[in-house]
Amino acid sequence: MAVNLLLVTHGRIGAEILDSARATFGGELPMLCNSVPISHDCEPDTVIAEIQRLVDALADNTELLILTDLYGATPCNITHHYAHHAKINIIAGVNLPMVIRLLNYSHASTDELINKAISGGREGILVV
Repeated sequence: MAVNLLLVTHGRIGAEILDSARATFGGELPMLCNSVPISHDCEPDTVIAEIQRLVDALADNTELLILTDLYGATPCNITHHYAHHAKINIIAGVNLPMVIRLLNYSHASTDELINKAISGGREGILVV
């Protein structure tokens, strides 16, 4: 079953990660991806409605990985509402290496994608 991605982050972090991934992949991504920016002065009801709209579109007849930037922060807390949804998984700590790894394994199972995301995110952090 295909898996789609939704990045819910502070500001444009998610959009910029997806733009960088598109540049890496030459424009087209092998997974359906979208992002929701959350600003410090956002209207919670508006953001929740936008996330719900995208969840409805991205999780229709497929599974969805929601990636957030910081565990315990507003983007993660807002998405926690979907934690018990059968077709949705949430991972906190998104970074570009995590997203690139997910896109490289886009045809893997959801469980494998979750493991690849976490390992890709961790392995992308290095002392140089």
